[in-house]
Amino acid sequence: MSKKFEETVFEYNKTIQRGELILVEYTSSEPIHLVVYLLLRYLKKENIPFIIIDIADQLHVLKAHLKFAGINTKLIDEAQVIKLGGAITTGSVLERISLTLEPSVMKNEFVKILKQLAEKHDYFVRIGLGTEKLIKLLSEDPATLEAFFGSMVRPLLGYEKSTGVVFMNTGIIREDIVQEAEEIASRVFEVKLEEGEITFRVVKSINFNEHGKTLSIKAQELQEYFASVE
Repeated sequence: MSKKFEETVFEYNKTIQRGELILVEYTSSEPIHLVVYLLLRYLKKENIPFIIIDIADQLHVLKAHLKFAGINTKLIDEAQVIKLGGAITTGSVLERISLTLEPSVMKNEFVKILKQLAEKHDYFVRIGLGTEKLIKLLSEDPATLEAFFGSMVRPLLGYEKSTGVVFMNTGIIREDIVQEAEEIASRVFEVKLEEGEITFRVVKSINFNEHGKTLSIKAQELQEYFASVE
């Protein structure tokens, strides 16, 4: 069952176009480490280069949860990482960017790394973890928050050298900010854990016939499958 579920997700991922911005919403109750690991397995299988944007050590938290579940963390250990804030080195860190910088300076540092990756790869995927922590920090100043969306989020929508997948804990940021992010994203998925099942629901898609569709699997079954395949 888990293998079939994984294959279904992998086939769907192939429909995502270059330049899209994918938003994955969850709360603190969901085992998001399993969802991130599922994405990493897909990228490895398809030989797609990727970079993880690790905000405030969220990657360390996800890696720890995977280890507790008995899942091999080699995919994370070998991943290229840009760290925004935080102090714990997880993966192969290419650059560290302070969260105290102005959005324009932060953008320049971030874009510099993306350009280097674009020179090395025809196409790569950006995976944003802990985005809600940065947004929560910036939301104290509406002008600074808008500068963040205007300089680091909207410009990358449609950038065909790369696709962005942003994981966001919507339980700790304001609803209006969530809606702003949903408006920008080309696809939005909601992850829920209910009665032991992880359910993926399509909130938004460029393919309108997908709206509201769901895909579910037992969380324990998926965790045990991941622990057995590596």
